Amino acid sequence: MANQSSPLAATKPKIDPVMPAEMMKQIKRAVDEVDATTESFLFIGRKAAGKKTLALTIPGRKFIHCFDQNASSGLSGRKDVDYVEWLPKKLRLTVKSTPKGGADATPVANPPGPWGDFEKFHMRAQDTNFYQQYDVVGFISCTSMTDLLLDHIVAMQGRPGYVPVLGDYHLAGQGMANTLRSTLSENVMVFATANYSYEQDDETKNMINHPVIIGQQKSKIPNIFSNVWACNAQYDGKGEVVKYFIQTVEDKQTLNLGRSRRLVHLSARVEVTMTNPQANMNQGVAQFFAQAGIKIGGKKAQSD
Repeated sequence: MANQSSPLAATKPKIDPVMPAEMMKQIKRAVDEVDATTESFLFIGRKAAGKKTLALTIPGRKFIHCFDQNASSGLSGRKDVDYVEWLPKKLRLTVKSTPKGGADATPVANPPGPWGDFEKFHMRAQDTNFYQQYDVVGFISCTSMTDLLLDHIVAMQGRPGYVPVLGDYHLAGQGMANTLRSTLSENVMVFATANYSYEQDDETKNMINHPVIIGQQKSKIPNIFSNVWACNAQYDGKGEVVKYFIQTVEDKQTLNLGRSRRLVHLSARVEVTMTNPQANMNQGVAQFFAQAGIKIGGKKAQSD
């Protein structure tokens, strides 16, 4: 009698024996435990909403690219953070609009400036596995990062001192997306911050909170991250923070929010008030990791 067992049960996946070993390493078994580094975070919110404060509660040793002039505040004295600042050193105070016929321009392959320096650093870091000594790599903030990249593109096009044109914005948006995507390919957890503004949506005409990111990237870049959370801070009458909150699920006013499968237990709005942000073992993101059984933070500073 013929064997009536299921052909699916009897069949085993076959792999070409001549497949290179490096290609074999790319195959992942779905049954295996997902590594903690697959989690990534985009924290959005208004100024002083607690974005950076919350990001710093991610456990582990962190390396942070600071594009915001205020980003280094709150980092001093932290043993779990190394960072580098990429800030504009000299800007033209007089800006000209581009003539209808276009500006006389001579393209410059590698214009000097902080974005060019960052690009060299970032690519070198990837080539040398520099990021692998850290648990987390962060970018503060995407909003300031966009401005720096736009300055670089205008200079590269040979039009320093002119207002960026539409094509410059497209290039800057793609450049920033490429930077974040390439970092997410590293074996580290990644976070970024971005401001948002309350403005009319181009499609629905409704007033919503939009990340202050170039053009279409304001909706595309959030899709790169597994967790996109809106941050908010409640202040008292003296300007002191009373409570911090995060929103993990989108609503009519704030779109493109979401939480990963392992953090789906979080409510749509969660209080994350921190009594001591530097003692992050049981506060902020760290407490969410503990609840979900996510372990990270095995890489110690060289001086330890």
